[in-house]
Amino acid sequence: MPVKRHSVARTLGIALFAILLTYTGMVRSIPSSITIFQGENADSQLKKLPGIELENDQEGMSVKWLGLFRLKKVNVSVVPDQYLMACGNVAGVKMEIDGLLVISLSDVEIQGGASVNPAKDAGIRTGDRITGAQGQELHNAQDLLGLVKGSNGTTLSLDVMRLGTKLTLEVKPERAAGDGQYHIGVWIRDSAAGIGTITYYDPETLDFGALGHGISDIDTKELVPLKRGKIFEAAIISIKKGMPGSPGELSGVFMEDWGPVGTVEENMECGIYGSLEPAKRGSLEGRPCPLGSPGAVREGNAVILSDIAGAGVTSYDVQILKIIRDPVSGKKSISLQVSDEDLLAVTGGIIQGMSGSPIIQDGRLVGAVTHVFVNDPQRGYGILIERMQ
Repeated sequence: MPVKRHSVARTLGIALFAILLTYTGMVRSIPSSITIFQGENADSQLKKLPGIELENDQEGMSVKWLGLFRLKKVNVSVVPDQYLMACGNVAGVKMEIDGLLVISLSDVEIQGGASVNPAKDAGIRTGDRITGAQGQELHNAQDLLGLVKGSNGTTLSLDVMRLGTKLTLEVKPERAAGDGQYHIGVWIRDSAAGIGTITYYDPETLDFGALGHGISDIDTKELVPLKRGKIFEAAIISIKKGMPGSPGELSGVFMEDWGPVGTVEENMECGIYGSLEPAKRGSLEGRPCPLGSPGAVREGNAVILSDIAGAGVTSYDVQILKIIRDPVSGKKSISLQVSDEDLLAVTGGIIQGMSGSPIIQDGRLVGAVTHVFVNDPQRGYGILIERMQ
């Protein structure tokens, strides 16, 4: 019997030790300091653990166990609310690429039936940007095409950018058997365009952020190197409803005759950024909205703002399913699901063109829609607003 009592005591001791280790780890996961906006509740940023209570004191907040033992002190910094204008307007984006982007290499069939690739032989690779030729700046694809066609097979000196390094490569055009013209064997792109959603703009500076992700080339999958760009009002002409395995999309026309809404100055991983034209400010249906601190975003009800039908920006109900706070989550830091029956009836959920739609929770701008789940269009990802700024 004494052996059994010893065994029970040992088992209880191990269990208590395990519980203590678990609580220690959980308490350590509570930050020592947090920053909140005025009007936010600091409790929302701190984990609620069984037996753990949060209590305000003069130094911030105390984490207590059973209301008696202070386990940790949390310093709370309160900063003034920052307001942005939450938008949701669909816009057309046109961007000029900084240089001519090489999207693929293609052989040239010459007299006699042989196939050659002058660009490959010169060391040109997919993803390179050709910025100049023969000491001249190239502004578009036609500039390079004209030089190659008029070369008569003379070697051309090309200025090439590769991963931030400038190269000078010599390429000798070859005459194609098919059309008798000179070619160097590259497919290039000098611009990009698409439909997306404006997330916000600053009412004081008129700086805007949109999409929640950068614009990547469809072939190279890399961010498009931006030379200059513009955004225009867009008229939606059709909506392809999303289905499992087949993402939906908005199709529209750019209202270029109305003039640009703004200029695009940066194309980055977490969005495109630029400045609105002051005279066009009124064309956006922005509503003043305080920012939500990242720690205050929670699972539960939220809305997104979108203008899918071209009849004005509308609020649609969504559920935030999960918040991913690790630093590598980036554009996929919010997992959400569309619950609004009106939106589901029209789009099936999240579709291409809705990227950038603001996510509002508890009256605060907390993020933007970025991606759709291909096999479940009702679900998608969003980005925390702090990562868009």
